Amino acid sequence: MEQKKATRAQLQKKIDNAQIFIDKAQKSIYFGDIGTGIYICKDDVIVRTNFHSHIWRKIISSNFSFPCMFLEQLVDIANGHIKDIEDKNPKGEIYYSFDKLKSIETLTEEEHEIIIRVYMFLYSINSTIFSIGYDDISCSLLLMNYAFFRAKGQTFFDLKDGDIKQCDLYNRLISYLRFMSLSLNNDKKINKEIIDKIIDIEAESCDTIKKFVESKGGKMVDVISIHKKNDDEAQALNELTH
Repeated sequence: MEQKKATRAQLQKKIDNAQIFIDKAQKSIYFGDIGTGIYICKDDVIVRTNFHSHIWRKIISSNFSFPCMFLEQLVDIANGHIKDIEDKNPKGEIYYSFDKLKSIETLTEEEHEIIIRVYMFLYSINSTIFSIGYDDISCSLLLMNYAFFRAKGQTFFDLKDGDIKQCDLYNRLISYLRFMSLSLNNDKKINKEIIDKIIDIEAESCDTIKKFVESKGGKMVDVISIHKKNDDEAQALNELTH
């Protein structure tokens, strides 16, 4: 049975009642190996995964949206190497592979950096971040996600002056996660003392692990995650976090 086309009035009513209206994508790419499509529209960027969709406005109140900027650059890079990232599924159907995109040897350093950053971004939003339900596993995942985001936020408060190395940053994150995992029932006035103690213990544990790795002939490469801020940057950060 042939489906009737909607009239102009019906289409207009649908547009008027729509919660979200997005123009057709101007360019796009779908990565079959990770089940993720990226669609660049006039004013928006859409990411569709196997489980959910995300929409970012290109222009936000503060500036140009960084997710939109990185995602659009990735689409341009992928379409520029479209033949290099073709692959086939067991049925012989062609799809595009993010894994092949990461492995292209002729990428510039800047292109490679964009691809890795977007890969981490896509992996994060395609994970269990949106897990919610009634069963034990769903509840536990939700609790862990909540604890992680709370701990991650606390990690960046009251950072020491100077360069902050990656290992120190992770130690702070692990310390706040450990604090939240304790489910303490105590006077909140002593919480800072407890957290400071946990941070010291985690630093000692990290040193023990480092010595063990070195005893096995390995080496931990500790890069700088956050470089020392100048006076103006430090003041701006202090105003944001207090």
